[in-house]
Amino acid sequence: MFGNRSLRFDILIILSIVSEMLALFFLYNQGITGSIFNAFLLFLSSVSTGLLLIGKFYNRDISLQYGNNKKLNSFLLFICLAISLWMIYSFSNILKNTPIDIRWSDIIPAIEIVVKRFIDGQNPYSPMTELGYTTPVGYMPFHWLPFTIAEKLHIDYRWISFSIWLITSIFFIIRLKRHNSIGATILFIVSALLNFFILNYNIGIVAMTVELLIASYYMLFVASINSNYFLTLGATTALCLLSRYSFAMWLPLFIFILYVSGNRATFYKAALVALAIIILCYVIPFLSKDWSLPFQTLNNYAGMNWEWQHLCDNGLPCNLFKGLGFAQLFYKYFGAANFKAAFTVCRNVFFIATISTTVLSGIWYWINKQKIDAKIFSLASLKIYFSVFSAFMIVPYDYLMITGLMISVAIYAEQAHFTVK
Repeated sequence: MFGNRSLRFDILIILSIVSEMLALFFLYNQGITGSIFNAFLLFLSSVSTGLLLIGKFYNRDISLQYGNNKKLNSFLLFICLAISLWMIYSFSNILKNTPIDIRWSDIIPAIEIVVKRFIDGQNPYSPMTELGYTTPVGYMPFHWLPFTIAEKLHIDYRWISFSIWLITSIFFIIRLKRHNSIGATILFIVSALLNFFILNYNIGIVAMTVELLIASYYMLFVASINSNYFLTLGATTALCLLSRYSFAMWLPLFIFILYVSGNRATFYKAALVALAIIILCYVIPFLSKDWSLPFQTLNNYAGMNWEWQHLCDNGLPCNLFKGLGFAQLFYKYFGAANFKAAFTVCRNVFFIATISTTVLSGIWYWINKQKIDAKIFSLASLKIYFSVFSAFMIVPYDYLMITGLMISVAIYAEQAHFTVK
C-alpha cells in the first residue's frame, strides 16, 4: 500500500499540515502543551512541509497525474457544496454573536475608517486619530480596497474576507480534481478540518481580523507559481506586495530561481504586470502624495516593543507566551532585566534568520538545480521561508500565522498535480 513514493510523501505532508494545525489552534489553547514546546512543534511541523516537498521530488522524474474519477468528482462537488453551506451558516452565527468591538481588536475598525475616507474622497493614508491614538495607516491598498464592496452594499466587512477564502479553497479543490480525484478528496477533508478548527477554537481570526483575505492572496500566488503563467504570476505577486508583504525578503530568491532555470521571459513579463498594478493602485493614487508612507509603516512595526510591555495576569507579555514563535525565548532569557534590549536582539535575529534562509536556499538551489524542478523548489523554499519568518516574528500574533498554514494547504494541492518515478 505504501510502496508508492508519491503516496508515502503525500501522507507525510498531510501529517505535517495536520500537526501544524493542531499546534496553531488546539494543543496549547487546550492546555495540552506548554508555550515553548508548542512553539517548537509549530515550527518543526511547518518547515517539514517544505522539506518533505523537496524530499519527494529531489532527483526524480516528475509528470502530471491524470486520475480523474467522474463518480468521485460528482460526489466530492456535492459534499463540497453541503459543507460550504454549513460553513456559511456557522460563520453567520459567529458574526451575530461577535460584533466588531475596538476593545478586542482595532483591525476592522481601522479598515472601516480607511475605506470610508477613500469613498468620501479623502486621503485614506492621513495619520489615523479616530481610534483614540495617533498612528500612521499601515494597511496597503489591497488590505482594505476589497472592503469598499462591503461598505457600498452595507454588509459586514467580515463577509468579504471569509467569502474570498471560501471561494479560493473551492477553486483549489476543483483545480486539483482534474488531475487527482483522490488528492482533491484529501484536500477537501483537510480544508474542512481547517475550517472546523478556526470556527471552533479560534474564531478571533474570522471575527476580529481580515487575515483570511491575505491568506487567500498567498494561496493564489502558490497556484500561479505552479501555472507559471506570467499574467497570474504578476497579478498575485502584486496582490501580496500590496496587502501584507511578508514574502518581500524571499522574492529575490524567486527571481534568482526563474533566472537560473531559464524562465527569464516569464519573470520579465510577470514583473511588468506586477509593476503596472503597483503603480496604478498604489504609487499614483496614494504614495505620490506622501513618499514617506512605507518608511512610516516600517518604523511603526520595528518599534512594537510596547507589546512586550503588555502583561497578562501571570506577569508575562500576553502576545509572546501563547505557544507561537520564539520571541518568548528572548523575553524569558533577556527581557526580565531589560525588555528593550531583548526586543532589539529578537528583531535583529529575525532579520538575520529570514535573510539567511533566503541566501542558503539560493545556494542550495544553485548546487542542485539539475536535480529538482524550479517550480517545486520555489514552493518548498516559500514554505521554509514562511516557517522561519513566523517563528522569529518579533510579536507572533496568532492571526498572522494563518497565512503560513494556508500556504501549506495550497502547496499540498499544487504538488498533488504531479507524480514521481
